[in-house]
Amino acid sequence: MTDWGDIIKSTELFPPIGARHGLQLITDLVRGVDERGPILQVELHSDDLRLMMHRYVAVPDGAEWIAALTGLLDVPEGELPHPDKWAEMTDAYMAHRQALDGLPVLDDPRG
Repeated sequence: MTDWGDIIKSTELFPPIGARHGLQLITDLVRGVDERGPILQVELHSDDLRLMMHRYVAVPDGAEWIAALTGLLDVPEGELPHPDKWAEMTDAYMAHRQALDGLPVLDDPRG
């Protein structure tokens, strides 16, 4: 799967979470690159179209970042963290998930 294909798959998991909180996820490529390549623009808007969060993410990290954002916002209605913290918390959550993925897997002693 391509980076963009993975991003699309990741965004498809967001609508039920977004509907619970009255949020819409919008993604688009940006005319620009960083050291890792093209940039993905990620925005969250309220149902009344107010911009709630805006973040630029390297395309290779896009699917994983959106998955982390979706996980972060997958909380009961009324329990969302403050929108000013969403991007920062998603960065930290993604870094934590990557660190866990990097840990060695121990053999199961039960065989």
